[in-house]
Amino acid sequence: MQSCQQLALRRLAIQPQRHRLLGEGVPLTTPTAHAGAPADLLYVGRLEGGKNLPLLYRYVRRYVAQGNALRLVVMGTGPLQPPRHPAFVYRGFVDEQTKVNACASALAFCLPSNNESFSRVIMESWLAERPVLVNGHCAVTAGHVQRSKGGLAFCTYEEFAGAVDWLKANPTLASQMGRNGRAYVQGNYTWPLVVERFAKIIAAWRGSEQ
Repeated sequence: MQSCQQLALRRLAIQPQRHRLLGEGVPLTTPTAHAGAPADLLYVGRLEGGKNLPLLYRYVRRYVAQGNALRLVVMGTGPLQPPRHPAFVYRGFVDEQTKVNACASALAFCLPSNNESFSRVIMESWLAERPVLVNGHCAVTAGHVQRSKGGLAFCTYEEFAGAVDWLKANPTLASQMGRNGRAYVQGNYTWPLVVERFAKIIAAWRGSEQ
């Protein structure tokens, strides 16, 4: 959403009389079971080039080829399914509860995309109290991570590998990142908060017209 706002205001030079960034509500789904090993990274979403998945696949294969233990669990559908390799586990399309359970059991949710306007799955991972790993070139997701203290960002393979090493070596701090992320979502992106924010915006606009 933030990137959409920047596109309209900066790139397209649209000058609306009034505008506000409202946000989106994310419902809480409680995990009922763990669906994977704590060492697994998780990706959930569309399997397409726009999500920068080839980069993530290359980074994971390189990390494992260097003798490190790691699996990437992939959930979703699309043309870019993961390679047939022991480092990848492809689950295909899953229901909401299975997704949330996987978020709760993952080392971290990883989103390699350069272009995101919000990322609902990042918020869902935080509600499951797990950290996230995002592309540092994406201003929106990197901004969420910076403000929440709920994960790490990478711009190079070395930074990716270092982040994974740190998450594996520091499980207590990684879990604290997940809790930080949950607090961030609960403080900004629940539906009651979004509705309240919307009501205040309308009230302020109506008041300015009187």
